[in-house]
Amino acid sequence: MTPLTKCNVGGRSKGRALSLATLVRCVGWAAVATSLVLIHVYVQFTLSDLRISTRRIQTARERLENEANELRVEVLRLQGKERIERLVKEWGMQAPLPGQVKTMKVPETLMAKYEGGQWRLPRALEDEPVDTAVENPLVRMVAGIPYLGGETLAQAAERQN
Repeated sequence: MTPLTKCNVGGRSKGRALSLATLVRCVGWAAVATSLVLIHVYVQFTLSDLRISTRRIQTARERLENEANELRVEVLRLQGKERIERLVKEWGMQAPLPGQVKTMKVPETLMAKYEGGQWRLPRALEDEPVDTAVENPLVRMVAGIPYLGGETLAQAAERQN
């Protein structure tokens, strides 16, 4: 027989066998390497998402800054005296003369009554029929307060009609 056909049935192989400790160590290092690869892939995806989000947020920030600047310019334009004067002329507005200005005087007793927060509609107004043009009781109450000229809003409205 030739050495190729000889079979060593009962003997051990000539190379060293792996011990259990070496096998566990190799599997452990393979698990660590696999974990590191998975972490690297996860971090790469996360960084890609962050770059995309950063671009989107920067675009939104630039848009909002542009809007804010446009609003600042609009506010400055609206605050300009020329625009107000042009609108006054356009709408035909006139400044009132001092004699034409009416001011309301609220009696001290009425002010004290409403400053406390506990108030109800005067009985005289509760008994009146509700005017469809003025349904809000507060408006009806204010309509009964006299001006310094001695005339109430309700009386002025009747005089104009």
